[in-house]
Amino acid sequence: MIAQEKALLAAREEYRKMEEYVMQTGSDAVPIHAVEGNLWKSALRMGLYLLQAFVAAQGDGDVGATFVLPEGRTVKRLEATHPRRYVSIFGELEIPRKVYGTREGQKLEVVPLDARLGLPESAFSYLLQDWCQTLCVQGSFAEASNTLGKILGPRQSVRCLEHMNQSMSEEVEGFREEQPAPPKEEEGELLVVMADHKGIPMRRAAGEPRPKDPKHLRKGEKKNRKRMAWGGGELYDTGFSPDGG
Repeated sequence: MIAQEKALLAAREEYRKMEEYVMQTGSDAVPIHAVEGNLWKSALRMGLYLLQAFVAAQGDGDVGATFVLPEGRTVKRLEATHPRRYVSIFGELEIPRKVYGTREGQKLEVVPLDARLGLPESAFSYLLQDWCQTLCVQGSFAEASNTLGKILGPRQSVRCLEHMNQSMSEEVEGFREEQPAPPKEEEGELLVVMADHKGIPMRRAAGEPRPKDPKHLRKGEKKNRKRMAWGGGELYDTGFSPDGG
């Protein structure tokens, strides 16, 4: 039995179990939220089986004994099948694929199945990355990890989310440059304001005694006096003035 058929059968069996569960609990005093939770877990498992069936239908990326690169160089299909870890919103699966290069242990030149499926560079699906970072920009990495864990089951570590954030940020500049400029007649005024603040020591007024040596301070006394200082940036081409004019 091929992998796709096995995955589809597993998905159907999971659906059958969901139906059976609903029928069995229909006559029992089971809270609806408990039924929701169990159905959601089953739906995730069924989604993973269906995703496995989709991947299996794509084959292993074998396009022949050799592959000609765009520059004209020919690479060969390596004998071993190279599995790849893929973490989806439904769970983790392994994708077996044929690869092309010069020999084992060297850089893989072409992986046709990766291109066919549009796989990301990392093991995490683009959709999962999107969900992760949507939560990360709203709160801390730990909060995002806990929220995703409650919804999807397995938790992504804080370190993993941080690395994902750093990797995705590398694409920001290229994405921004690809965006078309707005029509000149639709451009609005641009207001740019920069500010920062930091505690800085205050100068003594004339005649004020020198502060005590830090070694001789009593409990509650501070070694220096600081106040928060705010530094402002500039306003560019806005026609704005602080007095409202």
